[in-house]
Amino acid sequence: MTTFYVNTVYPTIQGEGAYTGTPVVLVRLQGCGVGCPFCDTKETWPLDESAALPSSDFPDNPPVVSHKFYKFTEKELTTYIKENFPHITWVMITGGEPASQDLPPLIHALHVARKLVLLETSGTAVKGLYTSTRSCASLFGNKDSADWVTVSPKLNMPGQLRIKPQALKAADEIKMVVGKERDLELLDELIETHGLQDKIISLQPISLSKKATELCTRTAIERGWHLSLQTHKFINLP
Repeated sequence: MTTFYVNTVYPTIQGEGAYTGTPVVLVRLQGCGVGCPFCDTKETWPLDESAALPSSDFPDNPPVVSHKFYKFTEKELTTYIKENFPHITWVMITGGEPASQDLPPLIHALHVARKLVLLETSGTAVKGLYTSTRSCASLFGNKDSADWVTVSPKLNMPGQLRIKPQALKAADEIKMVVGKERDLELLDELIETHGLQDKIISLQPISLSKKATELCTRTAIERGWHLSLQTHKFINLP
């Protein structure tokens, strides 16, 4: 069994990217060294494994983000999801930086439990990150790669972590947080350098600011890209 460090687990509606509107069980893993100044889950950054609590201490009604985190095996975490959210097919694994943990055993266990997996990563880690597929015809069973991979590239952040080409190759979708024109220039450079023209490109206005939203909307229309508006916040969902 593999140990996973879990900050929280809760049901919600996916409000970002290509799967906006889809009910998901959100699994937020602990640990991230990217250091995005605009991060709204900074509680997930530190990962002192000795501070992890046992899965038996996981609360009945976990918060959206916690100052505590817990040790789960893939079996324990999958059982928790099956028992508490039997009617939700999609599980979204995020963080923190989820690809810094050994994901294949967890994804495999979720597939055996007939769950589908969305993975959202900054692209700065690739531990166990395999190329995904858009085909949903035969996802269950032994397949241990995520069914949809969204890379939200975090460039020039305080942690000085570089985007891994393997992560970009695995991506089905590139979701860029945009606040100014320079962010679009960096995205263009990334697309050109790594040949990402066939990927779904989603633009997400930083903190839903008016200026950033106008910039992303205009650019999405001009280029035929997607607009990601964090719609869950409009209906007061985490």
